[in-house]
Amino acid sequence: MMKPPGHGALRKGRVSQGGLTYFITISSSTTLELPFQEKILKAWQRELQCLGEDKTAEVRCACLMPDHAHILLVLGDKLSLGRVVARLKTKLSLQSNYRLKWQRAYYDHALRKEEALTPVMLYIFLNPLSGVLDWPWPGLVGILLWRKGLEMVSGLS
Repeated sequence: MMKPPGHGALRKGRVSQGGLTYFITISSSTTLELPFQEKILKAWQRELQCLGEDKTAEVRCACLMPDHAHILLVLGDKLSLGRVVARLKTKLSLQSNYRLKWQRAYYDHALRKEEALTPVMLYIFLNPLSGVLDWPWPGLVGILLWRKGLEMVSGLS
């Protein structure tokens, strides 16, 4: 009997190339308690801004949910995609005093040049509304959208 492929199969053939646009989903094995949510949202916003300031990645759109996050970014040439994801996970874990525990793997999709950004951005933006009936963080959703600068939209519920 064959052994299931596991996370190694997800990483097989993964390419990290500067200049490409990536849609990333990272998941947590824990859900943060209410007292930490605003602190984490601010850390999330700050770290995503830092990625742009130090030319690591240009974030186009991002959404932080209680148990996962979505990010649409253009990868720079400084770090691999895996290192960017590890950096985000580490910073948010530190801000939560290690209450936020990320799953080891993450999902990524490199968008082809002909793929439109709008459907991906809409998916990210509307993702919090898909679970609105049992939303565990009332009054607080972290959605970050970029144009020239960073704007945070919160308070959707």
